[in-house]
Amino acid sequence: FFSILFIGCDNWIEGYDDDPNSSSEASIDNLLTASQVNIFNFSENHLARTVAIWLQQMAGTDRQYKSLGLYTIEENDYSSSWQSVYINGGLKDLRLIQSMADSKGLKGARYKGIAQIMEAYLIGMAASIWGDIPYTQVLNESVENPQLDEQSQVYNIVQFLLETAIQNLESDTTLVPHNDMFYNGDIEKWRAAAYTLKARYYMHWVETDISYCDSALASANKGISSLDGNMKALHGTESSEQNMWYQFEQDRSGYMVAGANLINLLRDNNDPRLAIYYSENNAGSVVGANPNGDPQGKSNLNDEFFGADASIDIVSFEENLLIQAECQYRLGNENEAQLMLQSAQTATEEKWV
Repeated sequence: FFSILFIGCDNWIEGYDDDPNSSSEASIDNLLTASQVNIFNFSENHLARTVAIWLQQMAGTDRQYKSLGLYTIEENDYSSSWQSVYINGGLKDLRLIQSMADSKGLKGARYKGIAQIMEAYLIGMAASIWGDIPYTQVLNESVENPQLDEQSQVYNIVQFLLETAIQNLESDTTLVPHNDMFYNGDIEKWRAAAYTLKARYYMHWVETDISYCDSALASANKGISSLDGNMKALHGTESSEQNMWYQFEQDRSGYMVAGANLINLLRDNNDPRLAIYYSENNAGSVVGANPNGDPQGKSNLNDEFFGADASIDIVSFEENLLIQAECQYRLGNENEAQLMLQSAQTATEEKWV
């Protein structure tokens, strides 16, 4: 009797958790959305805050951020950043997008090109931060412990990947992503961003070989040519859409405040960016903390420019101009360098108006 009862129950509950309205796999557009949101996260998360603290633009003043301000880090502090590179919308999903694009033939070429640019951004930045990283073997399921590829090798692959992406963008197909949060499917802007990324990664090697400046300048000349072409994160005022700098200040108040070093530098030079970067404290002053200092009475980032729905640049026109300025200077062309530097300053001022 009991065996019959249990068999009957098993048949009765079989499939109870199957949702007929749930898709068994994500569409290429859904994967693209997830991967772009992942890049928002990677660009604004713990890594970005670390750089701001170590450059003393901000000051770590409580809990683990107090330790971070003293250059004390733990092995797993950046695990979420590594996950952003490889999973959770990272390399694994970007490769899936590329595979799905291939299945569409020429119609999928632009999807593939966009995914390749996003891969180049994540992998190139990971190599610039950590040096040697796993890449060529990382998605090979037969390899239990993927080897670390040398930083120089990763950069070479990324440059080739960007060249291939640009070729894919030049496909004459009209099929473009409908939910592209960076450029709304504008292929010309994607192409320009790819060239600026090429210039960025060439610049990372100019100190070892000045000839990389020629390659950087050639790429930058085809790169982002106006503020309208900036590749930036998209945010809204809803809690799930907010700028991560803003979210962090709301959720972890006192962990990190304005850095005294940059505030003093801006004030000493009568630099108008002081009021753009930082807000006034309750006493009506802009005050920063020293590393490991007291957060009480100190300023935070300006809510107008770093508020809930503020967009953060990921690849920008100003960067493209500054790359040209530095290369021209390194090549001994000081007049051209000064012109590019002035153009970058003008663009920055225009952005903040």
